[in-house]
Amino acid sequence: MTGVERIVIRYNLVYIYRNTTLQSFLLIDFSPAAPMWNSHELQAFLSRAATVAALIVYGALVALSGSKPEQLATGADPKVVPGRNGATQSASLDARPVTGTYTVPLSCPSWVHSAVFYQIYPQTFYDSNGDGIGDLEGIVQKLDYIKSLGVDAIWINPFFESPFCDAGYDISDYYRVARRYGTNEDARRLFNESHKRGLRVLFDFVPSYTSMEHPWFQASARQESSTYSNWYIWTDNIWLNPPEKFQGAFVKGHGTRNGQYLQNFYYCQPALNYGFADPDPNQKWQLPIDHPDVLAMREEMKRVVRFWMDMGADGFRADMAGALVKTSGTVGTQQFFTTQEEGTKRFWREIRGILNTEYPDAFMVAEWSYPVSALDGCFHADFFHWFEGYNDLFQKESWRILNG
Repeated sequence: MTGVERIVIRYNLVYIYRNTTLQSFLLIDFSPAAPMWNSHELQAFLSRAATVAALIVYGALVALSGSKPEQLATGADPKVVPGRNGATQSASLDARPVTGTYTVPLSCPSWVHSAVFYQIYPQTFYDSNGDGIGDLEGIVQKLDYIKSLGVDAIWINPFFESPFCDAGYDISDYYRVARRYGTNEDARRLFNESHKRGLRVLFDFVPSYTSMEHPWFQASARQESSTYSNWYIWTDNIWLNPPEKFQGAFVKGHGTRNGQYLQNFYYCQPALNYGFADPDPNQKWQLPIDHPDVLAMREEMKRVVRFWMDMGADGFRADMAGALVKTSGTVGTQQFFTTQEEGTKRFWREIRGILNTEYPDAFMVAEWSYPVSALDGCFHADFFHWFEGYNDLFQKESWRILNG
């Protein structure tokens, strides 16, 4: 591998399922260092990448339908599935040419059908001002490079104001670019310059929680009542723990409020209150999904979407999209895996309606990993990655989430 500066692989997959074409694209772009990569290691990596790319969409189809796709055409014949602890096992995917007729789904913007997306975490992408942190201006300066890879769109991880306790997913201001990344005008310029090059840009929408430093949460943590008191999920007594089924999900001792708040991931990420699907009448703090305060918070989240779409974004990827409306049957901190609540789907259908009416060429994709719900009138696509094949390729270290 000595002397190799850059490797770019585009791997195309096409599925024919019930007379419908579904396409998946895996783009790998990296600069291998000689001490880290030898020819055998590179070959093994590419074999695993190609196999898992095939299994991602294949698994989504099986989850969606309970049956195998009729046909599968890939750029190679995946024969090995990586297993745990270095073991391998055979795969049963048939690779053969696509034949017959098919229809293209009309519910998705036409540009998406063959689009290749390039993910950028701004902090580690390109530093334009020498402060050691990547920024939006750095992305703008590298747009020609990104375009040269053959991609059509960019998904940018959260670039909003944040204390960065969770890589920027803990947002303290939905309407402002983080100072380390630049300004709102930098975001506007990024959208405009991307469009000049034929590139689309998705922002990362994080609707299920905020940072505990968000002014909304700080107001809700006070004992005195305010507009934001019910925008987060609080019990009504700091000393009485919530029912055992919620053990480990609530945090006590924060602020002056007589209550405990629900975390939606880390302790520093309090859950926004989309209500409970089936409120327990003995737990008055469990509000229904049509409570006026819940509806007010939801309207604010719609304003967030419109704000960035009006600035020039072409859509968004929704973080933890299934983790909005809560259910009384949730155990511990696993509430972010809730996937089938009708109230959650109702919210996303409202967002989809906004895009269909006001931004008809926009694209929305869920981090849900449950296509049956995500595609039920909600999203155009599901970001399908909560399964072992993904973890085997990208989260192999034993300390990473879900792969211990």
